[in-house]
Amino acid sequence: TASEWREVCVRFLNGAEARQATPVLNEAMQTPESILRLAELLQTSPEVSLRQLACVLLRKRISGHWSKLPDDFRGTFPSFLLERLTNLQEHSLVRRSLASLVAVLAAQLCPQQKWPALFPALVQLCGHETEPAFRETGFLLLGQLLESIGALLQKNLDDLLNLFARGLQDNEARVRVATMDAMDTLSNNLSTEAEAKKFGQLLPLVMKVIQFCVKEQDEEQVEKGLRTIAHCVDNPLNVVADCFADTVKLALQVAAKSDLELGTRAAALELLTQCMQFHRVDFIKTGLIGTVLVVVFQMYMVSAEEDALLDSSAYLLGSSLLCEAATVLPAKYVFSPSVQFIQKLRADENWLCRRAAVATITLIAHGCVDLVADNLEQLLKVPLEAVRGDPHPEVRKAGCRAITELTVRLAETSRYNRVLLEALFPRLDDPELGVVEEALEALRTVCYENMAPDDVLPVLPALMQKLEGLLRAGVPLRVQQFVVRVLGAVATAAEEHFVSYMPAVVERLLAVVSEPLQEN
Repeated sequence: TASEWREVCVRFLNGAEARQATPVLNEAMQTPESILRLAELLQTSPEVSLRQLACVLLRKRISGHWSKLPDDFRGTFPSFLLERLTNLQEHSLVRRSLASLVAVLAAQLCPQQKWPALFPALVQLCGHETEPAFRETGFLLLGQLLESIGALLQKNLDDLLNLFARGLQDNEARVRVATMDAMDTLSNNLSTEAEAKKFGQLLPLVMKVIQFCVKEQDEEQVEKGLRTIAHCVDNPLNVVADCFADTVKLALQVAAKSDLELGTRAAALELLTQCMQFHRVDFIKTGLIGTVLVVVFQMYMVSAEEDALLDSSAYLLGSSLLCEAATVLPAKYVFSPSVQFIQKLRADENWLCRRAAVATITLIAHGCVDLVADNLEQLLKVPLEAVRGDPHPEVRKAGCRAITELTVRLAETSRYNRVLLEALFPRLDDPELGVVEEALEALRTVCYENMAPDDVLPVLPALMQKLEGLLRAGVPLRVQQFVVRVLGAVATAAEEHFVSYMPAVVERLLAVVSEPLQEN
């Protein structure tokens, strides 16, 4: 009965009784009768929470039961939903849930042309002259309909774009935001150049809404808007052709705002990355590469007093975009600004700045190989300084990683093998295990990639003594795993000169593998 349904729903919404009510509700939802009872609850209940729950449950089950419902209900229920959407007294949460329900039912009815009143009602809602709440609901519904019956709606693309143009210029901010939100699905489904051009003409209006959301600190909507534009950027139909420079400027504006959440700035950096990847020539023509690099470098500049996780995230975001820029863009645009940045910050008091200077060498080595090789002696001084004596372990680790990267990518580093070994060797005694591990990896790379016996022989006795010492009991297993890899690389470099060390190495390795497995 209706009263029993109401009681079960009330219990379901009561946290203390939800667990007991859930199986009862699930069982009741297996029959078509449940749709009738929920529709009655939606129509008659005075409680907002119950009406919203009725919408949610109807959305989940109505498709499966629709064909089994009475004809008179199927004839009147769609009209009831549209009337309810335009009820000014209805709570906004319920209207949102109603929009989702309408979208699900539209997927059932519209392909068979059984809901002809839907699109006119949608147009009426989106263009309602006096009630912004109706216009907001209309665009909310439009966004959901584009997900459920987008192919059908796109047959009226000109009408849709006219709706979007009006919504993006609405006097009410919430309507403009709802319009922008609704456009995302359509941006994914453009299929012709004509459609792309028409949609692209709306992007300047979308950008204005995003800028408004930035000002209002509505970061969720900023991210959604940036995602919509990103879908246009990677569309092969070149949707952003007429506003590409403005797209880059907007992404820069958002990425540069340090008072925004990192997730929001990450969305802007991802948009910049896509602009570089998919529109390389146009990106160069904007003349904004230098500005992009400034923003990237600023991502490194998180205050040392900031939370460690925040620092790590900003650092990784900046690193990712710089690596992409060095890989995608012509090296001449990236190398010189990066070197200026390195020289400016290599001796900064802030360890984050020094780490950024060292890490930049690692990143530009991915794409600026020839220029890095031509300037190797100058650039190599920076990670060597870090490895030899920077007071902060993160900078020493960055120095070791830079040496590893340069050795892998540039055969020219073989000229500096002796210098590299002498710099890395003391780091095997570093008090920070993370630095020891990075130093071992750098040693392995230097020995394995391009070292001849004559390079390693002068330091071989001291190096082997140190490596054998790291295989003693009490050294963390993780470090010893690095040591084994280094021993293989040293053997490759030393050739027959390594043979005399084999008995001691084997003895140490046997002792390691016979020890009980360490926890963690």
